[in-house]
Amino acid sequence: AGNFIVGGLAGLTVPASMAAIPVVGGISAVAVGGTIVGIVTASSFFSAETDLPTIIKPPGENQFFTVTKTANPTRIENNIDLPKDITFTITLTAKDIKLTNILITDELLVQAESGNFTVTVDRNGNSISPPCSPTFTELLPDDTWTCQFIITADRIPPNRNFSNSVVSNTVTVKATPEGESEVIGSAVATVVIGNPPTICGIIDLEGLWSSDERASINQVCEALDRAPRVVLLLQNAGTIILERVSSGSLGSGVCGTVNGSNSISIACDMSSVSFAKYVIIHELGHVLGNYNISVYQSFLNSGAYDNEGLMPTYPFSSGGSSESFAEMIGDYVASKIYNFPARDWSSYPGGPWDNPGPGWTTFKNDRPSHYNFAKSDIFGGVEY
Repeated sequence: AGNFIVGGLAGLTVPASMAAIPVVGGISAVAVGGTIVGIVTASSFFSAETDLPTIIKPPGENQFFTVTKTANPTRIENNIDLPKDITFTITLTAKDIKLTNILITDELLVQAESGNFTVTVDRNGNSISPPCSPTFTELLPDDTWTCQFIITADRIPPNRNFSNSVVSNTVTVKATPEGESEVIGSAVATVVIGNPPTICGIIDLEGLWSSDERASINQVCEALDRAPRVVLLLQNAGTIILERVSSGSLGSGVCGTVNGSNSISIACDMSSVSFAKYVIIHELGHVLGNYNISVYQSFLNSGAYDNEGLMPTYPFSSGGSSESFAEMIGDYVASKIYNFPARDWSSYPGGPWDNPGPGWTTFKNDRPSHYNFAKSDIFGGVEY
């Protein structure tokens, strides 16, 4: 089954212009009711013999340049503190190659309790896209370009009220390394103001979701909203796209993909709440890792994966630490309610983890290092 999924994905073609776009490396798959459910997090696919990487690359990192975006402050606790200035800083550094045809665009989205809106100019009325005009088109090897602009978060109704909002500022860089095809990289900085909308407030649903699936997604959000820590970590991704695509469109039996950094495609029926929690939260676990590199590194440093191995609900031995990280997050919420089917090609006996059969007891007992890391570092002490 593992060879089928990996081999099938390896046969897909990737346009040359996409080859260097930074994404998380790795392929994962889980079996659900006899169906292989693939969770893919790469634009360049691996063969069955390839060791999967265990380090998640930052979204703005590739072999030719690094782009970062920071915000100061990153948190405004009270709405009464508005108006308040927020400074955004963009840094673009060429590696050991000259960059030409550089095009930089910037988007600033505010997802607020009163409604969503965009900001297109800084506090002085200058356009933020492209930022810091006049623009430039070339960057020499090892050179760095830095840009800084300031906006004012205020409470002007009805169309510019930053109260209880998530401010996500995304910079996108297109550049042509000397002798290479065009490369794209992006980075995002997020500011949380007051008490913003729930996880569903930062999820952009695209595609034809049924009413039952939408109800399941709402319950996924309600479950995650119980843990403010995981909400804040996911808010660092800004807007998370959750797209419903047609069954089979991702490949035979493939259920979901993480495309790049914060865009998820789902090709399976999410009407079942327990199944939706397991699949969608696993995918969100990859997004969380993409935008909270220090948290993922802490997971590696904790020894949970080294000492306990891959999460047993993940069926393939080649999953690696990044899959154990995402599976840990999904299982933390769903292990007591989702019925993992028995698999004759896996040592995991099936059934909810609180009563899986001989040899297994609970997630907390059987994988204590994974469980305790999820509890403290991802969910801030909240238990399900």
